[in-house]
Amino acid sequence: MPEISLGKFNFSIILLLFLASCHNDSKNQDENKVGSSKNNQQVDQQNNTVVAEYGIEISNAIRLISKGKTNEAKSILAVQEQKKPFDTQLLNELAKVFLSSMDTSEAIYRLEQSIKIDPTQPTAFFELGYIYAAMKDTNALNIARQFIKQKGNEQQVAKGYFLEGIYYVNSNMSVLALNSFTQAILNDYTNIDAYIEKAILLYDLKKFKESLNVLDKSILIDKFQADAYYWMAKNHESLGHEKDAKFYYEQTIILAPNYELAKQSLQKLK
Repeated sequence: MPEISLGKFNFSIILLLFLASCHNDSKNQDENKVGSSKNNQQVDQQNNTVVAEYGIEISNAIRLISKGKTNEAKSILAVQEQKKPFDTQLLNELAKVFLSSMDTSEAIYRLEQSIKIDPTQPTAFFELGYIYAAMKDTNALNIARQFIKQKGNEQQVAKGYFLEGIYYVNSNMSVLALNSFTQAILNDYTNIDAYIEKAILLYDLKKFKESLNVLDKSILIDKFQADAYYWMAKNHESLGHEKDAKFYYEQTIILAPNYELAKQSLQKLK
């Protein structure tokens, strides 16, 4: 596997600069935990902010990304990148486009460039760490440990353990992965992604009842997570509970009408 580098910019210096921004980032996340109607208002406000700051072209590109039209979005953002090569949000959006089209090297490059310009971006660091983890690159563990060092900032610590878990899952280290996801949940019980990943891992290990127990807890926190219902259905199907499996596949599709795996599994049951 080719080594991924941040070029001449010292990676450890970037991480140190990044640490200073974690506290404010966590505070902002806490303030954003509001009801769904208020979330919709925030989304509208964010869209308006994007239009005001970047113009109609970039806001259109972001909408195209949400609709899965990555090639069209890529074309728009590439033109803007030439005009604004030091715009970190633009680079971050481009990274998302390349990642959605499975071009990880281009996604990594854009995130690295963005972090070079502004090292105090916890979200960009997390996304870069996630890509490294998916590629089984040990740089993921370096980034994870910097998050874990944020003692007293539980959400950031949980993100670190989550990244560890993703790396260990992809490296076939199931025991370490389970421990990391458990630590993520212990540090931030609202980290739904950690619940889902832990449940999927338990499912793969054929520990279906344990997986269901984890998913039950996740739904108590957020009952609108389609992935949680999908994996509940998968567990029930594996346990031979076809009626329950059918119910949870249907719930998945209600929450996410385009959830193709749930549709296919439900059709097989029928």
